[in-house]
Amino acid sequence: MPELPRHTVMRLYAEALNQRRLELLDEFLAADAVWSVPPLPPVHGRPAVLEFISALFNAFPDIHYFLDRIVAQDDQVTVCWHTVATHLGEFLGVPGTGRPAPSRGLSWFRVENGLIAEAFGVFDALGLLQSIGAAPPLGQSPRYEAIKSSFTFYGKFFQAVAQEIGLDKALALNAAQGRELGAFVASLIDARAAGRPPDTRALAAAAREYYDAFGVTCSARQTPGKVVVTATLCPIYDGLAAAGLDHHTIQAVCTSLGATQHAALHDSCPAVAATLDFRAAPGAPCVEEFALVT
Repeated sequence: MPELPRHTVMRLYAEALNQRRLELLDEFLAADAVWSVPPLPPVHGRPAVLEFISALFNAFPDIHYFLDRIVAQDDQVTVCWHTVATHLGEFLGVPGTGRPAPSRGLSWFRVENGLIAEAFGVFDALGLLQSIGAAPPLGQSPRYEAIKSSFTFYGKFFQAVAQEIGLDKALALNAAQGRELGAFVASLIDARAAGRPPDTRALAAAAREYYDAFGVTCSARQTPGKVVVTATLCPIYDGLAAAGLDHHTIQAVCTSLGATQHAALHDSCPAVAATLDFRAAPGAPCVEEFALVT
């Protein structure tokens, strides 16, 4: 009889990750497991997950996970964790520095028949990059207020959603949104690797699906070289406004986050360049453009 999903996840951390025994992953991962850590594209299959985790261990050979909180329901397990580590190898293009590199994050797992079928994680990427000297400390960056506000408003918004629909459903929704974006980027990368430009019809459909995951009412207009998505009703904007943020703060933060997301998208798939024209006034639409780069 398969062990409880909670036990499977706890053993993954204790026996495989903290002891860096990657040969044990066969005991914890399904053969077709999906592992997602945005903004990186998701990886599919046990060998790809092994390669992903190996790269992490090469960058932080002494990484150790501490599980701060575990929430399990049915086949799903959510873990709040923090790590201690030393940056000794390349990470996101930054050579090893020998610096301490602590981090914290949250991971969601879905377990089937005693094996992890799907995993989705988020972590304090900004804090980690600051620890290894790859990003300036807050307060020394001209984008400090936008970065600070992004964490403030997202925390308020997620808390409001969790209070409304429950923590487990909120986490599942967040994971679903990340998977939608990951699948969208992966499809663009696959098209580029095959030597063909992405189909604007598929691009429009993917953009609509991504907006649908957020509950945003939008329309997509496509031409041979681009897709223009116009969003009108946006529950995220309404939620942030209800949380007490004024329009100009929401505009600055969403524009900053959009630019970061678009840069990551273009780095992953140079065939696509995206821009965001955020609503100029509370009742105005948002216009996001995905252009194919030849």
